[in-house]
Amino acid sequence: MEHKFNFDNFFDLNTTDSARKKSLKKFKSYWLEHGVRTAKGNIKVPDQYLWIMQRLMSYRIDSPKSQIRLEDMEHLIIGLDEFKNYTFMFHEKRTDTWIKVGCESALADMRKHNQMVLEYRKEYVYGALRNIAFIYRVYDMKSRLTFPMYSELSGQIINSKDDAEIDHYDDDFSKVAFDCLYDWKQQWIARHHTPIVDICNVMYEHIDKKNYVFKEDAFNKSFIQFHDSHTHLRVITKGENRTREKYNPNWRILKAEGFYIEQSAIKMNADRDGAGMGSPYPVRV
Repeated sequence: MEHKFNFDNFFDLNTTDSARKKSLKKFKSYWLEHGVRTAKGNIKVPDQYLWIMQRLMSYRIDSPKSQIRLEDMEHLIIGLDEFKNYTFMFHEKRTDTWIKVGCESALADMRKHNQMVLEYRKEYVYGALRNIAFIYRVYDMKSRLTFPMYSELSGQIINSKDDAEIDHYDDDFSKVAFDCLYDWKQQWIARHHTPIVDICNVMYEHIDKKNYVFKEDAFNKSFIQFHDSHTHLRVITKGENRTREKYNPNWRILKAEGFYIEQSAIKMNADRDGAGMGSPYPVRV
């Protein structure tokens, strides 16, 4: 009986690169063992899997292969390439040619594309958190300022609103945002019993794009509660706020591979300090 392969989650942003490679390797190995060989020694693969090859190639923006339509593809096979390696190929009806998919190149281009999408979503979520802090806390404080006043950092006189900025201190805003998202990630892991998650990608789906806050007010209130318990606000000069040293989180910890980064850090600390003596906390640089 033919094995059924499910590629439903293959293109999800939360699916890791290693999981995709493992899935394709398992798929290829199965047909190398169980596929029907043609007279030329190629291995037949059911055409029902042509779609995944077409979608993989669609990420190769600069390649003519990205323009190949699914309706023009037929006869999926595993054949030997010019280097005598088994690779996926198909016949394109429009040009009457056999085309090598090039899974490794397609996966590399797919990874670059996904990294750009996930980076955009991370920045979007970070911006939404900053906007929530402004709406709930910063706006009211800024609207009540009277001038002249003194910078709470240096004592320098601030003469106008144009030279005044609200600063997060004790914990910088970037640390508050990171720590809150990290806390949400741990809650998500506990709820779904898997460490593989990009929490910014998850939270992006909850954002009200029109108002730049979360759709569920519980998330907005949860962040403000976290914000208020980890930081304070003060008025300083624009120059002081733009030039003072700020916290720089390791945002990769929030991504799907963040679990492995943390495990590596724990192992490194354990190796350095002795078995069982390593820090259980992530290295944030």
